Amino acid sequence: MSNEKEPKELIETFDNLVTLDKMKGNSFVLSCGSGCAMTYIAKQAEKNLQNVKVKFNVDVYIDETLSESYNESYVFYYDSSNQLKNIKRVGEKEDFLSSQSINGQNSFKKFADDLSTMLYGKKSSAIQENENVINLPIVGSKIEILDYPVPAKYNNINIDGEIPSSLLEINENIFIIWFEGDTERWYLVTFKNNKMFDKLLIGKSETVETENGTTDNYIDFKIEKNFLITLNYSSGKNVDSSIIQKTEKYQIDKTNYKIKRL
Repeated sequence: MSNEKEPKELIETFDNLVTLDKMKGNSFVLSCGSGCAMTYIAKQAEKNLQNVKVKFNVDVYIDETLSESYNESYVFYYDSSNQLKNIKRVGEKEDFLSSQSINGQNSFKKFADDLSTMLYGKKSSAIQENENVINLPIVGSKIEILDYPVPAKYNNINIDGEIPSSLLEINENIFIIWFEGDTERWYLVTFKNNKMFDKLLIGKSETVETENGTTDNYIDFKIEKNFLITLNYSSGKNVDSSIIQKTEKYQIDKTNYKIKRL
């Protein structure tokens, strides 16, 4: 048996304390479900040559009442050009952003941008200027859709005369629109020559009455970088117990903006 000791994990050190009280955008709020909100307030930061560890006070509110409060620390990793590479929660190895909703990702990236501006006098360009434009791939259940109201320049978009409640632009002339109501609906729409050219129902949440009680029906979607669309149709007593009944795949043809079933 070898007597060699396992090498110790390299511990990153931070030795330059930074005060964040006067930092622009030193707090933000994330949704954590129906009636639940989490307020992140940056209290202090420690930096080394390139990375920054930030300590947040996190207040959790349930129906606008403070439920609990605790501290969490995150390390923001920047490259040599002060561009954000990733974020990790202290004590974890995984990229924190990959587990967050689109809204959560944008909130942390916006904080990283303001942090970079304060520390280095240069934005990290971590988020896009148009906050209604999001990057692929995306999953419908990960989107905080209420955070994407319809911009005024897209007020002409409608389906059968109904105006959507929210809009996401995923590419030039390609949009996701959402209609709220007792039955929530998501559509993928394409435009050609400034007119709606094609549309596809890609998401739905509805409750129906059956002989055995109420059943929830769902359509969830994923859109890949190559505009491959996967739709999962499921049913159950609620979203956690729903079972996928069937799957469909579609593709957007970027040459003519037609949505084709595969």
